[in-house]
Amino acid sequence: MTTTININDLPTALQGTLVAEENRLDFWPAMHHSNIFEAMNLEGMIFDVAEKQSSDYTGGLWEFVVLDADKKIYYIYPDQTDDLTVQGIMNYSKATMSPRFFGLMTTMLCLAWRGDQTGDERYYAAYRNLHGYARTALEEIYLPYDDVAESEWPEEVVQAANLLGTMHSFLD
Repeated sequence: MTTTININDLPTALQGTLVAEENRLDFWPAMHHSNIFEAMNLEGMIFDVAEKQSSDYTGGLWEFVVLDADKKIYYIYPDQTDDLTVQGIMNYSKATMSPRFFGLMTTMLCLAWRGDQTGDERYYAAYRNLHGYARTALEEIYLPYDDVAESEWPEEVVQAANLLGTMHSFLD
């Protein structure tokens, strides 16, 4: 049985800073300790997994987002306007996601998988950092309303709760 959750966009805390076009060539080496070959392998994996998770994804340009440059917390997402129907390839979860959230989830998943493939602790650390950052940002919105009836939640709180639930369904 699958559950469909409509997720339209990300809260401001997860929108981060877009990497300017003139800085895109430096993005992957900066995030991967100057190892462009590993970065290219990860990027290819992200594109491949995106294609397997959603028939709505058809390739094209991806945007690079930095959430915390010092801690190398980042994600990438497809530059498209329509939401994507996503079928999780690990546990068959189903959701409709904005391109940004789809990219965030796909980046997290691939960081963990690349760590498994290479045994490189830096991938696991990158996954934990991104997952922790996203979870904390969403919990800061949701937790103050934990004792409030759901019917009284503002839209931003409903969205944060849905995003947290989807992260749990697809990743945990």
